[in-house]
Amino acid sequence: MEREIIAQSLIVLAICVGGWMLLVQPKVEELGELEQVLQERLADASMTDQSAIKEMADQLEDIRQQAQTVKQKNRLGSESSESYSMLMSLAEDRGVLVKSLQPGTDQETSNDGSVTRTRIEMTLEGEYEKIARFLKGVEELSGYISPVSLSISPKQHEGLPIVVARYTCEALTFTLPDNLDVLQGVVHAEQ
Repeated sequence: MEREIIAQSLIVLAICVGGWMLLVQPKVEELGELEQVLQERLADASMTDQSAIKEMADQLEDIRQQAQTVKQKNRLGSESSESYSMLMSLAEDRGVLVKSLQPGTDQETSNDGSVTRTRIEMTLEGEYEKIARFLKGVEELSGYISPVSLSISPKQHEGLPIVVARYTCEALTFTLPDNLDVLQGVVHAEQ
């Protein structure tokens, strides 16, 4: 009888060991593999988070630079003395006589307040080519310029043909959101 108990015990033990090898051991190995995959993904996720943060910081820097450009170009429409100085200097460089210049004669703000149009009116005299170069230079000024009207009339000056140009344009000023200044600090903090 003892032999039967020992034999039955060995059979039960063999079944338990076999069951453990068939059911539990593969699950332990699978669990180890899953832990390794999870650790790899967590490490990869932290790298992804770092690259995402860097990408957002770069985007914020781009936005900050664009806002700075808009602020600089807004000066032409918001500061009439700046407009006057820039236009007079351009006229002198292009050899054009400014008969009258009225920067900021009229301002109009859009309904939502995002754009202000400042009218600039001028009367110019000079050779046709020089007037054309001056008008091209106005287009290239550091500011947002929208032409409104241009009329050119021929004239004689000391026996030479010249033209009188009456030119009206609008300098546009864009209102930037106040929170862009806050973004500037955030970008520098991230870097």
